[in-house]
Amino acid sequence: VALTIPKLLAGDRDGKAPYKSVCWIMNDLSKSGYPVEVPVLSVDQAKAALVWLAKFHALRWNDDSNHVIWKQNILHSRGGFWTTDGKQDGNNDCANLSSQWKMALQKVESQLESAVHSRLVRLGPRLQDLCNALGSFLMKQTKIYGTWIHGDFKAANMMFRDRLIEGEAVVEEDLSSSVAVVDFQFTGWGVCAEDVAYLLYPDAQGSLMDYVDELLAVYHEQLVTQIMMLMKGGPSSISFSVLCRLYELANLDLTRYWLSKGWEATTKGESQLLLRMENCLDAIDGGHVLKDEDAYHGALQSYLDGSS
Repeated sequence: VALTIPKLLAGDRDGKAPYKSVCWIMNDLSKSGYPVEVPVLSVDQAKAALVWLAKFHALRWNDDSNHVIWKQNILHSRGGFWTTDGKQDGNNDCANLSSQWKMALQKVESQLESAVHSRLVRLGPRLQDLCNALGSFLMKQTKIYGTWIHGDFKAANMMFRDRLIEGEAVVEEDLSSSVAVVDFQFTGWGVCAEDVAYLLYPDAQGSLMDYVDELLAVYHEQLVTQIMMLMKGGPSSISFSVLCRLYELANLDLTRYWLSKGWEATTKGESQLLLRMENCLDAIDGGHVLKDEDAYHGALQSYLDGSS
């Protein structure tokens, strides 16, 4: 599997001493056939990025050697700057989600019909109730759907060949060679769908929410193909329905993090995301506060199994 990333040409750290700083020299990808950087991905660029990502994820799919890599401090034991294992760490500020949600909802009111708005009023409190269980549940899923995740997989960390900008038709097998990816500082063990959700998360610059189902299908087909080619599993390694549910859970977890940082929904794409989240929560908690964290774990498992 050939994936384009920067190549280390020289560095002043050999791993033998705990330097306070380090200098690395890498090749210039803009001079190596990837001259284009974009603030927002087109649908074709998103497909290329997801094919690249699927190949990356397949390389370490359920890899038993990861515990050795963690102990050597080569990668994070939990990838992604927003993720948590459900403990009260710096990324898991559950207590203020309800109040943060009230402010966020005010910003998106103009995008929503009154009936929809009334349904979303309790989304924040429900997410706050789910918060701790969700983090530990996703951590548990790394034992089944685990791999190295990039941890900051966004347009700003990608460079493209000209052909995807100019609209030239690119056959699917060549899609991953049309993109190069940089910035692996948050790479570590995680659930494959976490990178996907982060890439497709809408913001003020743009949204791919109208194409989510299509893009998930592109990623899933390539992931299963690569897992089989690398003899790490087969079609049953992860079904499309499970991937889609993991994607929805990852969206809840991302929004948990963004809300704790003062996130506000202001666009049509973000309002579409909120409706997906509300449907996901309905399938998990049925619109009710559950008894305790164990009850939420059971509800999350039922949701992932498709039995809720």
